[in-house]
Amino acid sequence: MTPFQTIGVDFKIKNTNIEGRDYKIMFFDSAGQERFRSLPRSLYKMAHGIFIAFDLSDKQGLESVEKWMEEIKLSQNKCPKLLIGTKSDLPMAYDKDIILSFSRNNDIEYFGTSAKTDTYVKEACDYMAFLCIEYISALPPPMPVYQNQQPLNYLYHQNQNDNGQRSACKC
Repeated sequence: MTPFQTIGVDFKIKNTNIEGRDYKIMFFDSAGQERFRSLPRSLYKMAHGIFIAFDLSDKQGLESVEKWMEEIKLSQNKCPKLLIGTKSDLPMAYDKDIILSFSRNNDIEYFGTSAKTDTYVKEACDYMAFLCIEYISALPPPMPVYQNQQPLNYLYHQNQNDNGQRSACKC
């Protein structure tokens, strides 16, 4: 069986229950290929959590992570991020200490996973969901947008001037 290769951005939805509440988790897989590098930039800005995955059996994997982390930093999104080493069932191209040092130096938590043996995949997803819930609950509430209303950056007073016209002030 050959694995599926993502071209562009792949999208999956997972419904889950965490601490008695139902959540819909949306995953966007942005492929990681250089030619698709610009696609996830808009996704980073709206993300509530980001997995940065690399192949543990490929010596080039960790180098790619540095490039992706720079892209994420440019988005200025402060959401939680997890470093995910994939294919932990294969011989590793890295010493584990190098990965852990990279993780510490970049202030990002690390999970070594294997989809083939189902090692730490669920744990990484559950932990990310927990981090996202904490992150979202700490965000200020969104400004309400009402249909047929003026933009929220204007405050309108219902005062009438001497000519009988309503006046507005820009705050």
